Amino acid sequence: MLLWLLFFPFLLEISSSFSSKVTLTDPNGGYFYSPEYHSDYPNDLSTTYSISAPDGYYIRITFLVFHTEQNYDTLTIYDGDSSDSKLLARLSGSRSGTVLVTSGNNVYMDFETDLAVNDRGFYAKYEVFLVGTNPQDLHGCPQSNYESAQFLGITSPNWPRNYTELLDCGYHIKVDPGYTIHLMIEAFQTEHFDYLRIYDGPNADANPIAELRDSPATPIDFTSTTNEMYMFFSTDLLYTDIGFAGVFWPVSADKSKAKLSKGNPIKETVPKIFDSPKISSLFHLRPARHLLIP
Repeated sequence: MLLWLLFFPFLLEISSSFSSKVTLTDPNGGYFYSPEYHSDYPNDLSTTYSISAPDGYYIRITFLVFHTEQNYDTLTIYDGDSSDSKLLARLSGSRSGTVLVTSGNNVYMDFETDLAVNDRGFYAKYEVFLVGTNPQDLHGCPQSNYESAQFLGITSPNWPRNYTELLDCGYHIKVDPGYTIHLMIEAFQTEHFDYLRIYDGPNADANPIAELRDSPATPIDFTSTTNEMYMFFSTDLLYTDIGFAGVFWPVSADKSKAKLSKGNPIKETVPKIFDSPKISSLFHLRPARHLLIP
């Protein structure tokens, strides 16, 4: 009995859950994420998300990142404004690239985690569309400028559906002065002659960090040395694939320098590094297209 009294306050402490509510109503869409993302989410968590669109509209959700403890840490999604609505999906484990569409203008989500084992969690985009219309595939490039004081998703056109042929898309990423950029490529898959090049600066004249193509192991992390980074995505005439999805966020320049002083993490994690000054000076030139003839 004495032991029970001694340990009872401790048991109460570890069993108390972290609860929060997130409400999203932007008619232009936006992003939502698990608590403490981009770090691992907490244990014993209960967080709800409510998204509302104007009457006559519906909602599409795309999970750029989704990694939880399989079967134990779960995001339950309802096609309506409460947990009494019809079940739309129950997600756990690795489900990056999942796309869900509501039947109406509301969606309600409940994220529950257990007492042990956690993971990166999720980062998702929601979009709002007029009922009776279908989202159209993008036959060009998405927005070219990305600025954020927190973190923001970035993808190839149409991800996780296939990108189109003959693309030359530039992505200029910028954060506040005094910060560097941490870019995490969560998913990547292209045809061999389609590639993503990443540069340590505002354009393709900056020092190249890496070139990605085919299906490298993910996630892959990159860190800039300044508050700007540039990405160039190019596709050829034949064959397409799902492309890439990633998230970037600002990192204090002091912390970034501390990391680099221990050995540049870029060179340890990137599948292909371009250190040759000759190659670097040519990177800003448009590459020749490759056409495979049977």
